Amino acid sequence: MLARVLFPEILGCVAGTDCFEKCGEVASCANHAFPLVVLHILPSGVRGLMFSVVIAALMSGLDSIFNSASTLFTIDIWLKFRPSSSERQLILTGRIVVVAVALLSILWIPMVESQGSGRLFYYVNEVSNHFSPVIAAVFVLAVLWDGLKERGAFWGSMIGFSVGLLRLILLFAYPADPCVDSDKPWLIENVHYMTYTAVIFVVTLVSTLHRGDLNMMRMKKVPVPWGNLAVYHWGRPLGRGQESNHIRPGYEHLFYPEMSSGANFKFLAEKLVDLEDVSVVSWDYPGQGRSDSPAIHFPATGVVPFALRLLLKELNWTEEINMVGHSMGAYLSTNYSLLYSEEIASLTNIANGLLSIL
Repeated sequence: MLARVLFPEILGCVAGTDCFEKCGEVASCANHAFPLVVLHILPSGVRGLMFSVVIAALMSGLDSIFNSASTLFTIDIWLKFRPSSSERQLILTGRIVVVAVALLSILWIPMVESQGSGRLFYYVNEVSNHFSPVIAAVFVLAVLWDGLKERGAFWGSMIGFSVGLLRLILLFAYPADPCVDSDKPWLIENVHYMTYTAVIFVVTLVSTLHRGDLNMMRMKKVPVPWGNLAVYHWGRPLGRGQESNHIRPGYEHLFYPEMSSGANFKFLAEKLVDLEDVSVVSWDYPGQGRSDSPAIHFPATGVVPFALRLLLKELNWTEEINMVGHSMGAYLSTNYSLLYSEEIASLTNIANGLLSIL
């Protein structure tokens, strides 16, 4: 505001040819406000100090960006493909990345000049606001919600970045030029970038919550002749019938029988859902946890296969089963696998001490 009052003939120019004659910019001369104040108001000693501060801040910012980009590429990408790289190779890779990012920054300067149209501060905010809401949304959810997992954060970020990239591509395709009257897409012409920032934030929140909900444990009661069986589910929706046949057989669902409460598999199930796009189901053995017990006592080897058959039918199961059993559940899992081997893709037993005794 001070520069606008002191230099109205320059900063108060009319967008178009007037501004271009005054400062060489088409849309505005706002980028010249700070340099004009420093050069014409401050004394020579303070003037040099001010420019030193600006240059130091610029170097500090660039240094942080280059180091962060180098570290992210070297550790998160390069090591994935070259895990046996020596420390010397990692340092060399990081230096090459710094040079590449610096060259890319220099090549981007003409884009800033053409898109900013004399409003550098406006340009920086407009571009960064297409991506910063994504980071803010995931960060806020991570702080406020314990149920947020890696898969939810990843897919929420990807969807949010895609929404922001859509408008950003249109901005580059239709640059602002006050001297040229051209038709622009509705998304640029009628939607302010701050409004679009709020849209990106909400979309990221919703998509992250939706994907994160897959990691949450859901319980349902499956009816059986003597009452109900408690079933715990994580991951992809169940009961889609033949719609899931396009999934690789044996990797659509994993099944976890247990002699005690099936909720004991919560930690392991959440990790599996994070790693693979699967469904994980556990259950309470009849008479254990929240499952009802038959009125007449039956041997476990007889009641478990029967209960499992009823449970699979009720869940509309169509895929092969990756079965995992624990302790006594390992013995029962093996028994079921021998009876219905055509339904089993894999069998994993944990702490199967009873099988070693038998």
